Amino acid sequence: MTRDGAGTMLGWLKLQPEEVDTMSNVRLAVIYYSTYGTNHAMAEAVVETAREASAETRLRKVRPAPTVPQCNGV
Repeated sequence: MTRDGAGTMLGWLKLQPEEVDTMSNVRLAVIYYSTYGTNHAMAEAVVETAREASAETRLRKVRPAPTVPQCNGV
């Protein structure tokens, strides 16, 4: 993630200073699943950017579904 004088930069997401004020009433939940940590890092970056823009945020990780035992032709 890089920042410049024009606003906050997150890959494809760039907020201009005049857009930051419009985020004050935003409530954002970022819900993700990550096996190797890549999606977790992206989710944290999104939350950080939203918080910088005054949005209320929550970061939640989805637990993997329990595995179902196989049935062998009962």
